[in-house]
Amino acid sequence: MREVIARTKKSLFGLYLGCAVFVLAIIGIVLGFCIAFGGIDALVAVLVPCILLVLFAFALCMSVCVRIYRAPENVVVREGDNLILPDGICPLRDLKNVVCRRAGNGYGAHARWGTLILQTAHGEKKYEYVADVEQAHNRLIELMLAAREKEN
Repeated sequence: MREVIARTKKSLFGLYLGCAVFVLAIIGIVLGFCIAFGGIDALVAVLVPCILLVLFAFALCMSVCVRIYRAPENVVVREGDNLILPDGICPLRDLKNVVCRRAGNGYGAHARWGTLILQTAHGEKKYEYVADVEQAHNRLIELMLAAREKEN
């Protein structure tokens, strides 16, 4: 029996790519205004700090895009009594704890996607950009408890 428990939220790729394009549009607008109205003095005084800030934001957006693009489609798949993870197979009996962290902002709003942390007998495995992270967390807790009851 094969059950996909957690998937990567690939739609975030478009969101962050859109943010990167928006950032590039801002730099184009600022460059246009500086050339049209301020000449070379305004170009140096305003544009250099603005370019550095915008390039940092662009690099941040693109690094997140690359991480999402490289993430596997299925993060956690259950086959029988084993979990198929991107970095190997983990028996359910080795699963010690599951923690989820939803993505959020500083104002208390949280998204349905986030980070899934699996604590196993062999270490901790962390997977980011997991869609419906709480649902995956709850299912993994159920499976972990069922595997413990089966052992006892």
